Amino acid sequence: MSSNLLPKPRMRDLLGRFARKNFLIGVTLVTGSFFLLEHYFIQAKQNKYRDFYKTFDFAKDFEDKRKAGVFHSVKP
Repeated sequence: MSSNLLPKPRMRDLLGRFARKNFLIGVTLVTGSFFLLEHYFIQAKQNKYRDFYKTFDFAKDFEDKRKAGVFHSVKP
């Protein structure tokens, strides 16, 4: 008769066990999300900026803006 009964639930430290489990799951998800964001978005954007500024000519850009009249303190 007693083998058919459900086991008694463990009520002692129930909140603590759930809190620890959910904390570990949360830390794992946040850490994984951070590394994915860092790798796929931040590093990719930094690489694009790096590639752009490797070939960017600041002097030519300044002269084009000066001729267009963007700078008021420099005569065209």
